[in-house]
Amino acid sequence: MELKEALQQLELLQKKLYAYNTATSSLYLDSVTTAPKNTSEGRGVAMSILAGESQKLLTDSKVGELLDFLSEHMEELDYLVKRQVEELRRNYEQMSRIPGDEYMEYTMLTNKASDVWHKAKETSDFELFRPVLKKLVAFNQKFAGYYDSSKKPYDALLNEYERGADMEYLDNFFSIIKAKLVPLIHQISQAPQIDDGFLHKNYPLDKQRE
Repeated sequence: MELKEALQQLELLQKKLYAYNTATSSLYLDSVTTAPKNTSEGRGVAMSILAGESQKLLTDSKVGELLDFLSEHMEELDYLVKRQVEELRRNYEQMSRIPGDEYMEYTMLTNKASDVWHKAKETSDFELFRPVLKKLVAFNQKFAGYYDSSKKPYDALLNEYERGADMEYLDNFFSIIKAKLVPLIHQISQAPQIDDGFLHKNYPLDKQRE
C-alpha cells in the first residue's frame, strides 16, 4: 500500500464515522426538542443499529491494518493526521473489546434512560428512574472491565473523560484546592459586603424611561 492511498482510506473512514455520529446526534437532538412523546422505543432501535454499524466499521480488521501501516509511517505524517491515527487507534482497540450486541443494547438503554428521566423529573418520581439507573451503572461497570481490567472501575471510566487522571490524582488535587479556597471563601464572607440592594428593587416603567 502506498502512503497516498492509505491517507485516502483514512479520510473516507473519518467521513463514514462522522456520518454515523451525525445521524445519531440528530436523533438525540430530536428526542430532546421536537420529537412527539412515546417515540422513544422506535428511536432507540434506530440509534442502536447506527451504533452497531459504526462499531463494525471502526473495528474491522482492515481498519487495524490501515492503522498499523500509518503508525509505521508516523514520521511522514503531519501533526493533525498523527493525532487522528493515535485517537483512532485508541478507539479501535477499546471498541474491539466490547461485544457488539452489548454495545447496541447499551445504546438503546441510554436512549430509554433519557426518556424515563424526563418523565421522572416532571413528576419528581425517582423510583421511576431507579431501575434504568441500576442498569446503566451495571453496564458501565462491565465496560470499565473491558477498557482496563487492571484498574478500579471508576478509574477506568474516569480515564474516558480526564485522560490520564485517576482517583488518587484528583483526591490530591481537590484537597489542595480545598485547603486554599475554604479559608479564602470564609475570609470573603466575613469582609464588608457591597450594598446590592438596588438590584432587588422594583422600578416603575415610567421612571425607567425617564
